[in-house]
Amino acid sequence: LRFDVVDEPLHHSPFYWRLGSSLSYLGRSEYGFHVRNMGRFDLYPHLSLPLVAGGWSIVPEIALRHTFYTTSQQPDLTGANAGTPTVSHDPLTRSDAEASIDLRPPALERDFTIGHRVLRHVIEPELTYRFVGGIGQNARNTPLIDPADIATDTNEIGYSLMQRFYARDPHPQTCSDVDQADGKCRSTPREWASWQIAQKYFLNPDFGGAI
Repeated sequence: LRFDVVDEPLHHSPFYWRLGSSLSYLGRSEYGFHVRNMGRFDLYPHLSLPLVAGGWSIVPEIALRHTFYTTSQQPDLTGANAGTPTVSHDPLTRSDAEASIDLRPPALERDFTIGHRVLRHVIEPELTYRFVGGIGQNARNTPLIDPADIATDTNEIGYSLMQRFYARDPHPQTCSDVDQADGKCRSTPREWASWQIAQKYFLNPDFGGAI
């Protein structure tokens, strides 16, 4: 059972908030490892402040996350059980505080004429920083069922370059509403190709003791 809220303005302030929450009844069964009748409650509110000026976009964000499990696991740190953790009926509470910032400089673009098409090349750079703290070694004791369970402490910085190519007719014509709806309008630019190059560096290599 999920209840999510997309980004919404916080009253009349420049802040935005969003929420992810779920109440789950879970199970996982495989050779040598069985988790049955596990309950999970997850609450994940976010608060952000989008700033845009001169083509620059900066979005700082903070978040809190609280997850309660009715079942936990004990990791096999000695290798006696071939690395397979042992299921425990002790409940587990996992909480963390998060902070991040997303910086996007102005995009670079240039037009080229190739044959009967105008090709626009756009480069979109992006810089990111993210910090998560408070989970520690609780990451080892969390049964892994779905992506909501894969959470660890982290301190990371990264960058990416998104390359986009748009194509359009050099002599645009007036199109009817029907052509636009059917995607047959020659004057409408379309994204012809795109790819992304990204790199990330982790300042916390053991993720707070998770590894």
